[in-house]
Amino acid sequence: LGTRFNVDVHRDFVEVAVLQGLVELRGDEGRLRLAAGRTGRLTPTPVATQTVATTASAWRDGWIETNGMPLGLLAEELSRYSEKPVRVQDTSLSRREVSGRFSLLTPAETLQSLAVVYELTIEDRGDALVLAQASGTPQP
Repeated sequence: LGTRFNVDVHRDFVEVAVLQGLVELRGDEGRLRLAAGRTGRLTPTPVATQTVATTASAWRDGWIETNGMPLGLLAEELSRYSEKPVRVQDTSLSRREVSGRFSLLTPAETLQSLAVVYELTIEDRGDALVLAQASGTPQP
């Protein structure tokens, strides 16, 4: 009773952010209790504690707040709100960490902001929007 939490289902894991109360996650190889302000990931292997869940409910207001989120995961989130799926061109770029507060209500504008700040290009391939490293820009 009195527990509030968010569940975010991704392709490879489920993330639970506890806003109030206590939640227990159980994986194949263990369990993890999460108190308010904590986030955990449930995967087929052990459950691991992640970052503090201070802005886990921002999506309710149309925002996503990141602090070192892999670009591939942000692209997956933006795809939920975009007319076309958002993809990242290659694996190394997909792992690049990005930080900021991005609008989910205007994914096209969010992509443009990402392109400027992180020196990316956006290619409309008809069936998807693809993020790539701008030519001549070294990857970190």
